Amino acid sequence: MAGIVPEAVRKLKRRFGSEPADLYAAVGPSIGPCCYQVGEDVVRAAEKLARTKGLQAASFFPQQEPGKWRADLPGFNRALLLSEGLKPERISSSGLCSSCHSSLFFSHRRDAGKTGRMAAIFCLTGR
Repeated sequence: MAGIVPEAVRKLKRRFGSEPADLYAAVGPSIGPCCYQVGEDVVRAAEKLARTKGLQAASFFPQQEPGKWRADLPGFNRALLLSEGLKPERISSSGLCSSCHSSLFFSHRRDAGKTGRMAAIFCLTGR
């Protein structure tokens, strides 16, 4: 909710002259809305970030019951990438919940902090 996704796109543009429409993005495995319950503090932060991008946070943070919401972080990150000018066909998503797939992924939330590590790879290429 700190705005890392939009800031990364803006920095690529400023520092390397990247055009958002030319960028590719991948949303990797992460905890999905099926397993990620959050409180009001996260929802309020998401609403604040969403407003700056002309998005509606409620569609990514549906209320489950009073004081509890489900968080669709992959969907929210995709919407943030689109709001920065990335083309939909250049954004891929694994569609895998790291909490549901215990044989494939670590999950801090599922495993109460007793986990291994995962890695991400970023690449800049010339035209």
